[in-house]
Amino acid sequence: MTTEQIISEDNILVNLRSKNKLEIITALVDSLVASGKLIDNVSTLEAICARENEGITGIGNGIAIPHGQSEEVNSPCVAVATLSNPIDWGSIDENPVAVVFLFVDPLGGKLTQVSEIMHLLGNDESLRLLKAANSVEDVLNALK
Repeated sequence: MTTEQIISEDNILVNLRSKNKLEIITALVDSLVASGKLIDNVSTLEAICARENEGITGIGNGIAIPHGQSEEVNSPCVAVATLSNPIDWGSIDENPVAVVFLFVDPLGGKLTQVSEIMHLLGNDESLRLLKAANSVEDVLNALK
């Protein structure tokens, strides 16, 4: 299953206005609950926040990939947010984050979609399109 197959329009938040990581992660988890991909947001949010405390998920170049595993999901799911104002994420390059990919895998899963996104983000044009996205369609086009 590719990332394009598991990201639905309901799980793309464009020009999200948030002040910090927790607000962004919460909004993304809530979108997965609202779309029926997650059963409950509390335990999933706790798992992702615990993972955030373990290490850096701001991978540089304005991108963050918070992730975690949850018993509240049966198959891998991804949510994406473009931010109206980039925020400090504690990224490895110390630059603010403008695009966030949230990955949630079932317990024991392998988070295989992370490698696909990493490959995509190595493409300067895809990255430029993501950062400039003003609509869900723009985000989907950048992910192709």
